[in-house]
This record gives sequence, structure tokens and C-alpha cells, in this order.
Amino acid sequence: MYKIAFKREAPSTSYIILPVNPEKFSVKIKGKNDYYDLLEIGEVVIPYGAGLRSFSFSSLFPADREPKNYVAYLENLLLRKAPVRLIVVDTLCNDDSRMDLNLPVVIESFEYWEQGGEPGTIYYHLNLSEYREYQAEVIQ
Repeated sequence: MYKIAFKREAPSTSYIILPVNPEKFSVKIKGKNDYYDLLEIGEVVIPYGAGLRSFSFSSLFPADREPKNYVAYLENLLLRKAPVRLIVVDTLCNDDSRMDLNLPVVIESFEYWEQGGEPGTIYYHLNLSEYREYQAEVIQ
């Protein structure tokens, strides 16, 4: 079993722990490669390493857990135009196979909806992208 949390960075350090774990937590790492067509050889690839990781998952906010508060929190994270810390902790596994994450991400998209027959329960899908700090270097 694992826990997924989102934590704001300074000045506010508020956080939420998602009430229901997703059935599937997807991590995608895309390679940074250039492709060229060379005469007499054909297509070749020049690898440049890995790009940013992306994460996606779907789950729900149960009606009895004040789902609108979770929606408002995640919408606010998206609108504030700043990274948020994604924390995923495997609470049962204590060996090298655990998938713990603690890194800054940005919310790429947040979609939510209600389904018939489950009044008050809000389903959602999140797409996240790893965030890397950067700054311009002053050249004198």
C-alpha cells in the first residue's frame, strides 16, 4: 500500500494526502534523441539521455470525504503557476523494490467529473510533469 501527497513549497507548506489510491500509477520517461537520414546508411539515432518524467493516474474523491475541498486544492495548485512537491511513499514495502518519489512537479492537466448513481463522488484524472530548477547564467 502506498500514500500519495501533494505539498506546496514555501511560503505556504500546506499539503493533501489523496483519500483513495489510484488503481494504476503511470511513470513515463521519454528519451531525448535526434534522428538523421544518412546517405547509403539510412536512419540513425543520436541518444542524448532522458527527458523529464511524466506521471498520470486516475482515482476518486469519495462523497463522504469532502471532495470539493480536494478539487479546490488541486485547481489552486494548477492556477498558481508554481511547482508542487509530489510525494509517493510505499508504506508496506521495506526493501529496494519500493517506489518512493519525492520531487517537484507541475500539473499539466486536471480533469474531474461526476458519474450517475454516485452523488457527491468526484472522479478525476491528473497528468503531471517533473519540474527542474533552472536560472539564467549571467555572462560578463
